[in-house]
Amino acid sequence: MIIDTRNEASIVDGLSKLFNFSKKDFYAKIDTLKNNAQYGPFFKENFFDEEIENFLNINIQNLEELDEIYVYHLTRTKEEKNISIYSLDKVLLTENFFSNFLKEYGMSFKKYSDGIHLYYQDKDFTQNLILDKKSNSEKNVCSCYLLKRLGFTTKLDNCINGIFVSPTLYTDSFYYASLRDCPEILRNICNYFDINEMKRAYKLNTKYYCFIFKEKIENVIFDVDEKYGLIEKKKIFIKTLIKLLICNKDNKYKFDDEILYVRLDDKKTDIKIENIISLEENND
Repeated sequence: MIIDTRNEASIVDGLSKLFNFSKKDFYAKIDTLKNNAQYGPFFKENFFDEEIENFLNINIQNLEELDEIYVYHLTRTKEEKNISIYSLDKVLLTENFFSNFLKEYGMSFKKYSDGIHLYYQDKDFTQNLILDKKSNSEKNVCSCYLLKRLGFTTKLDNCINGIFVSPTLYTDSFYYASLRDCPEILRNICNYFDINEMKRAYKLNTKYYCFIFKEKIENVIFDVDEKYGLIEKKKIFIKTLIKLLICNKDNKYKFDDEILYVRLDDKKTDIKIENIISLEENND
């Protein structure tokens, strides 16, 4: 089973079916969970987590049906008939719109045993990045980010990532805003080399998209805790959906969008896209 997380109505419909509630009874249930965590004017989030945990433990058998989730990957790219998304190393090391755009500004990449080397105007800047990482210069943050993404740390970070609810439900999230103008790696390259016109040119020649794909929940890594087992993944997924519904219903409760972040294993280099949504109408 998969829960459609495109909008609030589809989430309610999916959760109601999962737990064999009518929609009316499901709304009543989450109101009860919320009210049990309300102490006068104060909402005790830790108590609310306990209430949902107890509810899920009582209905643990229903979670067995949940085996897939939708992942929403946001990026700016060129408008094409057949758009695909790939892991970062494949994007940088093969010929595609993004790597060709970088070449126009003198940027290229080569894979070596220690990682992916960044070249600017035919000069290998890997050692510069390493030196700047150790310094207190303005380039420290960008160099740390780039070295991590290029494979110069013990932990790889070239995966396909996203969030597990539609970004149109939470357009003021950091994730939504941070990718609106250009991909994160491009922003850090531009900031490191101080080439602001490259960011502007990229935005002018691209559109903001959301790629939607299905993935087995057991294969998805949750950023809040990458060691979650299958049951924990299902529980955090359901808990987050319930919290999102409550926050949308009563805006005095703040929703932490960081809990939405998920990613695939670094070895997974491409995926089958279910749908593509243009976010241009939401892009100021």
